[in-house]
Amino acid sequence: MAAETFESISADIKNRKFAPVYFFCGEESFYIDALTDLIEKHALNDMERAFNQTIAYGKDLNARQIVETAGRLPMMAEKQLVIIKEAHVLSLKEDEEKQYLSYLKKPVGSTILVFAWKHGTPDGRKLFGKEMKKAAVYFESKPLYENQVAPWVKNWLSQRKYKIDENAASLLGEYLGNDLTVVANELEKLTINKQPGSTIT
Repeated sequence: MAAETFESISADIKNRKFAPVYFFCGEESFYIDALTDLIEKHALNDMERAFNQTIAYGKDLNARQIVETAGRLPMMAEKQLVIIKEAHVLSLKEDEEKQYLSYLKKPVGSTILVFAWKHGTPDGRKLFGKEMKKAAVYFESKPLYENQVAPWVKNWLSQRKYKIDENAASLLGEYLGNDLTVVANELEKLTINKQPGSTIT
């Protein structure tokens, strides 16, 4: 399966067009968190979450536990959601890698399995990384260059019906750096007491 864009994956999730396996990775955690949160928001309703949502961390699980959890059938719901956060610390010993690869060949259609792999990407020379790119909806979240932060700030604010002048956007980019989680948090603070349609200077 070809790597997709943040926008295309987001649109499918919002339209409830879910894939059996998602693999979000990369150095920029903002988009990994955003896509994971979006799936969590749209996959199940409040009543379904009680029995059909599992959120776990890579350090607490092995391949057998993940595959067994993903292999369960949902209870009183169309889908179950399994999210593996901090997937970058999962053990990928040979026997465990084989279990993941076996699941990828025949994923359970009623399960949405999400790997949130931060701080880099899996080793592309190994089967795990290669097969994830083929079998999962694969998205690599790359850091922005410094000169891309100001346009990103303008776009983030525009989506929320705010404006910002060029100088202010550039200053924010210089002051905050390119960690988008930090930038977004600061923009949230800036807009708390401002009405949509107003301009930040």
